[in-house]
Amino acid sequence: MTDLPRMRGDDGRDAGDPLDPAADVLSHGPADGSVDEPQTVVFATPPGPSKRRSGLVAGIGALALALVAAGGVYAYTLLSGGGTQPEKYVPADAIGFVKVDLDPAAGQKVAALRFFRHFPGGSDVLKGDDIRETVFRLLQENDNNLAQLDFDKDIAPWLGDRLGIAFLPPSVGGEQPEVLGVLQVKDEDKAKSGLAKVFDGDGPAVVFTDGYALLAADEASVTAARDEAAKGNLGDKSAFQDDLEPLGDGVAAFWLDLAAMKNAFGSSLGAAAGRLPAARADLLDETFKGRMAGVVTFNASHADLTVRGIGTSAFGVPDAGSKPIGPWLSTVPADTLVALGISGLDQVVADAFTSFLGIVQSEPAVGREVESGLDRLERQTGLRLPDDVETLLGQRTLITVVSDALSSDVPQGVAMRAETDTAAAQKVLAKLQALLERSDAPIRLTWRAEGSDLVVGFSEGDLSAVQSGPGIADAAVKEALPNLDSAQEALWIDLDRIAELVADRSPDAIDPDTMGVLSHIAGIGLTATITEDGSTTTIRVVAD
Repeated sequence: MTDLPRMRGDDGRDAGDPLDPAADVLSHGPADGSVDEPQTVVFATPPGPSKRRSGLVAGIGALALALVAAGGVYAYTLLSGGGTQPEKYVPADAIGFVKVDLDPAAGQKVAALRFFRHFPGGSDVLKGDDIRETVFRLLQENDNNLAQLDFDKDIAPWLGDRLGIAFLPPSVGGEQPEVLGVLQVKDEDKAKSGLAKVFDGDGPAVVFTDGYALLAADEASVTAARDEAAKGNLGDKSAFQDDLEPLGDGVAAFWLDLAAMKNAFGSSLGAAAGRLPAARADLLDETFKGRMAGVVTFNASHADLTVRGIGTSAFGVPDAGSKPIGPWLSTVPADTLVALGISGLDQVVADAFTSFLGIVQSEPAVGREVESGLDRLERQTGLRLPDDVETLLGQRTLITVVSDALSSDVPQGVAMRAETDTAAAQKVLAKLQALLERSDAPIRLTWRAEGSDLVVGFSEGDLSAVQSGPGIADAAVKEALPNLDSAQEALWIDLDRIAELVADRSPDAIDPDTMGVLSHIAGIGLTATITEDGSTTTIRVVAD
């Protein structure tokens, strides 16, 4: 990750200095709890399968948020990390897995603590009881059953640090994937009564093993999952390890086998039964290919979601051979609020349009109507779709929005730069300008072309700035956009500046609490690099 200059925390200490455990980490650890032989508990008479499955997912989701709440008083108490991960209790044939780990490696805990210090009350929330009260109160506002519970009495005594949700292939004769919850617990007896309260008498079957509770729709499913995981678990699967290992340790992660998911959901999507037209089935096969893995990690001044595509052929992304977009972002205006750069956008548009036509033409009546509409549009406007759009966007495209765009009622402060056939593109712009004039819209386009470089905006000032500006002065930009020199996609959003401009223009548009958070987010960045084997995308939130 990016090396950062040393910063001062709220307490005046250098952020690079070791944390004082007495000041930064709660001292109490997990409650002792014995682990007996695995046993299965069914909290209620099993209802219908679909109700049980949806209730299980919703209940586990609530527990995941409660787990975040518990982190304020427990997860950051031990800096050792380690221990058994929930994927050890997931069968190796799982098609998808998501987990939250609030006892990761020590470095991640310290980084998360320092990151949240940037925000109002962040230090107090992480050190005290506020996070329990705040998060659980939010949960209770949206769940009538949880509203009856007390976090300190009903949840905290048994809830552990780690939770996973796995999706397994359908059981024999089933049509939908099975859902398995894997929840770390500190005390089995208290967990039994606590889970019964969380699910309010409509809970899943549960088996306890090695300090974890496994939750599934019924006793047969949870027992089968436990037994299968004992024979071979997801954590030991080489594809799972290889896909996640380059992303490092984090507080949350996910893994998806896209091809297996297509097969598992095939009947419900209609593909397996042949109910999808060929064009749609082809698009489905192309989209659900390979695997995806992602991790949420922290740095003292930023938080990342990094996603890898392994053997994927994702719809709507540039080809691996597309030119990097990074060099163009170095010439944008200094007061840029938003910058979006994409290489190969013309091909993305062409592929999308081809897929769209293939889908609509598979239904003859719909296809004829769409084709008739396109013909009518071409006659009325003179535009040829998608050819003219491809020409205008070109092989590399950069769109910028500067502060003027939010300070005027007249369109300004927006510009586009494209690497394209400029002679053909100017003919397209002339068509657009003629349409604007006929519509009496208060918009006039201005453009400039030199070689293969086309710049379009609403004023001469827009053109000059986007093509030869000094670059964004905000130091957060470099931090927000890692690996920019090789990225084929990049996005920068100056969030705190946008919030400031919006508030100046409309004082009541953003409430004070939200403004307090936004003002401490220097920006959000996205970079994506596409290779022959897949892609790597990083979404980064930089604190101010």
